[in-house]
Amino acid sequence: MVEKILARYRFLHEIIVRPFSSSLRAFLFSRFIGVTLAIFLMVLGTATYFYDRLLSQQAQAAAEGIAAQTYTIINNLMPHGISREQLETVLDEIKAAHRDTPYQIEVYRSPLVSEIYGEIEQRIPFQATEKALAPGYGRKFTIENHTSTRHLYALTVEDQACLTCHPNAEIGSVLGIVEVKQSIRDMVARMRSDYLWVFVFYGGLAVALVVGITTLVINRVSSTVEDFRRKTQEIKTVTDLPAISRLSRAEVGFSELNEAFQAVGELAERLHDVAVDKDILEFEIKILNKFIITSNVVQDWQLFVKELLLDINNILDTYALLAFFQEGENEYELDVFWRATPSYETRNELEKLVQGQIYNQFQLASDSPAVRIVHHDCGSPVPLPKSLSLKDIELRTKSLFLDAPKVGGIVGIGVQSNMVMDSIYHIVLDSVLATLLNLVGSVKAIYKYTKDLEYYATRDPITQLHNQRMFWELLGYEVGRAQRHDYSFSLMVIDIDNFKTINDRYGHAFGDLFLQQLAEALRQAVRDGDFIARYGGDEFTVLLPTTTREQTISVAERIVKAISGMSVLTAEGIKVQATVSLGIAMFPEHGKSAKDLFLVADNMMYKVKGEGKNAIAEPEEAEITEIFKEESKTNFRVYQALEEKSIIPYFQPILDLATGEVEAHEVLMRIPADDGSMIAASDFIQAAGRIGLLHKLDHLLMEKTFAVVAKQNYQGRLFINLSPKSFIFPEFFPKIQKLSQEYNIDPHRVIFEVTERDTIRNVAMLKKFVTMMKAEGYRFAVDDFGSGYSSFKYLKLFPIDFLKIEGDFIRNILDDRDYMAYTKSIVTLARELGIKTVAEYVEDEKIINACRDLGVDYGQGYYIGRPAIGFSKLPARPADQQ
Repeated sequence: MVEKILARYRFLHEIIVRPFSSSLRAFLFSRFIGVTLAIFLMVLGTATYFYDRLLSQQAQAAAEGIAAQTYTIINNLMPHGISREQLETVLDEIKAAHRDTPYQIEVYRSPLVSEIYGEIEQRIPFQATEKALAPGYGRKFTIENHTSTRHLYALTVEDQACLTCHPNAEIGSVLGIVEVKQSIRDMVARMRSDYLWVFVFYGGLAVALVVGITTLVINRVSSTVEDFRRKTQEIKTVTDLPAISRLSRAEVGFSELNEAFQAVGELAERLHDVAVDKDILEFEIKILNKFIITSNVVQDWQLFVKELLLDINNILDTYALLAFFQEGENEYELDVFWRATPSYETRNELEKLVQGQIYNQFQLASDSPAVRIVHHDCGSPVPLPKSLSLKDIELRTKSLFLDAPKVGGIVGIGVQSNMVMDSIYHIVLDSVLATLLNLVGSVKAIYKYTKDLEYYATRDPITQLHNQRMFWELLGYEVGRAQRHDYSFSLMVIDIDNFKTINDRYGHAFGDLFLQQLAEALRQAVRDGDFIARYGGDEFTVLLPTTTREQTISVAERIVKAISGMSVLTAEGIKVQATVSLGIAMFPEHGKSAKDLFLVADNMMYKVKGEGKNAIAEPEEAEITEIFKEESKTNFRVYQALEEKSIIPYFQPILDLATGEVEAHEVLMRIPADDGSMIAASDFIQAAGRIGLLHKLDHLLMEKTFAVVAKQNYQGRLFINLSPKSFIFPEFFPKIQKLSQEYNIDPHRVIFEVTERDTIRNVAMLKKFVTMMKAEGYRFAVDDFGSGYSSFKYLKLFPIDFLKIEGDFIRNILDDRDYMAYTKSIVTLARELGIKTVAEYVEDEKIINACRDLGVDYGQGYYIGRPAIGFSKLPARPADQQ
């Protein structure tokens, strides 16, 4: 039921109300007319009610008077004995007197009179009228309905005189009834017809006034609205918005509307300051869609920038786009991309502007020969103006500098001055510049990085020689080619004698310079076509294809002689010289695989070192047999240790120098020998790496270590050495997590150690591994920090928690000022980076006190405690007191 009512209401609203609400004119007119009609009907109804009531009261009073008068006349005539004819004459005269009035007079004869004088025709039978005069109603009575009013008076026998003419009656008998009937309907209808035209006249006048007032209001508002519509139709761009703001000065004639249009004008001004054209937004979206850097973009970045410049011209009249890059230490390149071919004068003007705005940021001389300017023509069909001055071009710039490798860039756009004066275009231009800066800078940087990656994927960055990875690839390739074509070749392994002392004493920068000079000496000593590689920190390899023994010896002697005669000046003017130990292996006499050849040459190199250095060694038959026998023996030990799970973890205590308590232990790997002694890791680690089992040893060591930790309920930290070769195995990380969960080892207590040299060699792989492990809560330490050949900036690449300072620095800290300075710098650097330091090779009380004075956090060495099967008690005592 309710739904039907609501449906009918909605239907009536749609049919009646909505058409009169669609416009302001219809709304005002309909409401004014509605109110007027409502007031008119209320006044008409009220007036009619009161008039009808007054008329009825007056008519009733008049009817009662006529009835009373007629009754009095008849009642007064009857005692005089008038004849029936006379009485009827009197009654006819009374009726005639009221014929044109709304009153009808009738006299009804009772049966008592009819009995004597006979029946007459009566409108209503006497009995029906007599009922109104029944006892309780009295001598007179009034009957009313919605059409008429009847006033009835009874003619009764009052005294004996009446009985003369009516002997059949008695005192009180009703002889007749006088009726005066009043027609109210006719009276009201006549009255309404009289005053209705008055109301119609005044109602029409009210409607006319409503129409007039509505028209006046609408005309005032419509003119301003039409002006507003015309202004809005003229808006094509954001710059047209100020036209609407002029509406705020329009005078509508109504204060409320004036305030409304003033607010609209103010809104237009604010929109003008913040709005952006649709074309500009579409342009930015189009540019964003192009920001997908693909290999094609990187390979031909200049074409990509040209296309960008042409796209920019669809929205901004752009003359040129500039990209300024730092290519080298003191080398810069400025690429200027012109929309179309510029004139010679225009090119010069732009270069002057660049010198004034860009060169200053780099503090370069305007004619600096280190800056190479390259102009590019984008080939737009829209030509540049024939002449452009500095006033016609405004160069807006942003800058970006990338730290590694050094690539600095500034991107600028030259546009018409009147375009950039608009605040919106300023915002858009800044956005475009920032985006282009990142895009062009990234593309150029990736282009440069890609070239560098392609180069350094096979090259050592310090010496520019081939790296270890390339060495093994070429060595394997040479072995296969020599087998197919049945020829011999040779391999040399070269180690610089005492280079560690040179590097530590004169610094890493000098060490790098020395390596570069040595690499150049090697290039001069070998033949064309021979392959030189930097195998490690101070180790080099030389591969001599299609070579006899005599040729190999000749080249080796030239190498030793060239390096022995080489000297490099330090900053203080000191000449530094070095010698090399060189081992030789021939294919196929000394080995038929790449690993066997390297094993023989490497052992020969160590043979030279053991016999006094600065010499050449080639293997004899017995030595080759012994080398492979020892290698096989070591390999067997590794296989046996894995098979029998006989690896034993040793723990060396690490002392908190501030509290004097042992807070951590370093885990060391040992294998039991046949005689019951323990074989140190240094005696089998390289062999395990060559046969690809090092990661399995690392995993087994962790499993054994965690078992001991759980058994002894050890709560301190664990420093565990890991080989970077373990990182390449995808199952290694899940195994570490499983072991930690199985033995309930908190990852925050586990610190993985990697050497500085391995950190540099495996940067990408180590970074990925460290990121995953750090996310799980494990921590990392750099072992032997200061022993490698990298700069300290590599610490920025990894979230390192601990630095273990190279033992040679600590051992000589009291006797050598340089070692003291190196140690201080390491401690200061670590403190600034929030990294804890650990001093290795702490061998006496003086050294531990010196380390404490320098601010070293932890100490490790034989004075604190030797490696042992179990954990040291807390607190620890010096080794000589245990």
